[in-house]
Amino acid sequence: MFAVVNTPHIKKVLIATLLLAGCASNDNPVVSEVNAISFPANLEAASNNGDAASLQPLYRDNKRIIDQFSNQIRKACIDPISQAEVLNIRSQARPAFNALTKLEQFGELNEMFLKQQNRDGLAQINTALKPLTAHLS
Repeated sequence: MFAVVNTPHIKKVLIATLLLAGCASNDNPVVSEVNAISFPANLEAASNNGDAASLQPLYRDNKRIIDQFSNQIRKACIDPISQAEVLNIRSQARPAFNALTKLEQFGELNEMFLKQQNRDGLAQINTALKPLTAHLS
């Protein structure tokens, strides 16, 4: 009578639903600015242009910015939601969810560029994120 459903997918859907219900307003400047940044122009692996030790400071700076923005968006937009907002399909949390997704993608690129020892890629991420640090509290 009932179909067996893949539970990892259910968890992803529930998490996405919770995140989508976050911000009651699209006017959050941090969310807007994160959504406005673009990914590095060249995502292809460059030749190794740095050793892991020399790339660590740039990697850590990128990670710090990504983590701080993610935490700030969660605190401002996701944490204060009510149970009623979670189930409201008209909730305006989509921009916050999109911003968190973009930050997660930047984090994955940051990890990938460190493993590839790609200084140019790490620098492109840093260039994209650095102007946003004025909004960090």
